[in-house]
Amino acid sequence: MLLNIGETAKRCGCSVQSLRHYQTLDLLEPKAYSRGGHRLYDEAAVQRAGFIRGARRMEFSLDTIGEMLAIADFPATECSEIDALARTQLVKVESRLLQAALNGLIASCSGGKVAQCRIIETLTHS
Repeated sequence: MLLNIGETAKRCGCSVQSLRHYQTLDLLEPKAYSRGGHRLYDEAAVQRAGFIRGARRMEFSLDTIGEMLAIADFPATECSEIDALARTQLVKVESRLLQAALNGLIASCSGGKVAQCRIIETLTHS
């Protein structure tokens, strides 16, 4: 069964514009086109779009998602490359979380004497 772009977007939880964008980046291809030139997607495309959406929620770049999809196109391949990409993303996410925490810590400091330093206090009790 083939779905139009609106139905596909609804099924995978993303927007029609996102699906069109994924196509321009060669991440997603319609299975066919209707006589009127409308994109038609199969279940495999719905699954692929769902993967892209899930990977974006984990803040993977579209380039990395493309790498992952290229590997996923060969199901018998070892998943070590996918694992390495996920581990690299984990380091990036952890780094951003740490950066945000440090920014918050620095923002809590109002200057003054070390005895009243919020940075010292927060780090001591964390």
